[in-house]
Amino acid sequence: MSLSTTRFRQWANRQLMRTGYRLIRTGAQPLQVTLESALHRLAGRAPQFRTVIDVGASDGRWSRQLAAVLPGKNFIMIEAQPIHHPGLERYKACFPDTRLIQAAAGRDGGELFFDASDPWGGVAAESPHGSTGSWIRVPATTIDREVAASGFPGPYLIKLDTHGYETPILEGASATLGSTEVLVIECYNFDVAPSAQRFPQFCLQMERLGFRCIDLFDPMHRPADGALWQMDLVFMKAGRPEFAVNRYDPPSA
Repeated sequence: MSLSTTRFRQWANRQLMRTGYRLIRTGAQPLQVTLESALHRLAGRAPQFRTVIDVGASDGRWSRQLAAVLPGKNFIMIEAQPIHHPGLERYKACFPDTRLIQAAAGRDGGELFFDASDPWGGVAAESPHGSTGSWIRVPATTIDREVAASGFPGPYLIKLDTHGYETPILEGASATLGSTEVLVIECYNFDVAPSAQRFPQFCLQMERLGFRCIDLFDPMHRPADGALWQMDLVFMKAGRPEFAVNRYDPPSA
């Protein structure tokens, strides 16, 4: 696309924005913001990870979707909710290169409290918080410890579905992060837990660790007022070539 064409499209879109329309290139498809579409975009970037570390694995359904798009990986599945352990055993029967850990991930070992009131939610904490919740004590572990015990090779993809407990978990993964290529992390727009960081601060934290956000999917708006509640963010190493291009349109061939 020539410079003059680009400038015309930008000008036209500014005018059309007032009416709710915009110009798109012929044949262009609207960007999908689902997990499946994000996994296909990730596959197109040819990531080299060999092992998936799925924290908050539930019954393994997230990793099943990843395996369908990016097969041939090892899996370390960490889940504290007792209700999901039978499902994870069934997952392992289908994917033998899997290590199951029935614990909550954190910054060190010992025990943590875990709110098990919602089978598809749940959050770890050093002490119970909030006025409600079914808090139980569960074993605690770290990503670094489980990676070392598994013997599974890097590079790694780390997925966190941990409802605000991300920072302590990453503190317990300091060694593994050096060999991590991709992180997929559920982030929030509200202060959902004492340990939680809202997504702007969390992105800055990830940049300090050497990663930048390259994609997002599954944004959720709360029904009461339509406010953005959460989304899943995909981070990759800050040295990726995509981050060296600071323009919307790719250079002309």
